[in-house]
Amino acid sequence: MVTEKKRDKGRFWQLLLVSLVFVFAAAMTATLIGAARRVSPVVDADYYARGLNYGKDEEKTRNAQRLGWRISASYAGELLEIRVHDRGGGPVKGGNVTLTLYDGKTGMSEARAEGNVPGITETSPGVYSVGLKTAGGKDLTGKVVFAKGDAVISERVVILY
Repeated sequence: MVTEKKRDKGRFWQLLLVSLVFVFAAAMTATLIGAARRVSPVVDADYYARGLNYGKDEEKTRNAQRLGWRISASYAGELLEIRVHDRGGGPVKGGNVTLTLYDGKTGMSEARAEGNVPGITETSPGVYSVGLKTAGGKDLTGKVVFAKGDAVISERVVILY
């Protein structure tokens, strides 16, 4: 009789252990299926691509620093002029300039991008211009990015009205 109770206790622990393994396997399968079918809205569409290119982006910034590139901006008469100079003060021509404006409701690091400003053209060597108007004379903050070849430089811009 004592041996039968021990046998029943042993069988109970065996069944409990097998049941726990089965529950764990079922939970893992459900988690994997859910992860494969649904992407979290927190993850950006290009999240992994940006991660893979992170080192390349930093290398492009170091290249611009090594070349001594600088960005300066001036605003007059609804025209924003962006000048790009090298270490010797000479113009850096033939690059691509992107201007992204922010909504101004939050700080620069938390601001929502309102979008890139179209129509930036190189009007003379190293001088890139675009016409800007704001509704109600509102101040503008944004970011200017200049890219040419394997070098990229960026600067924050603030336009006060």
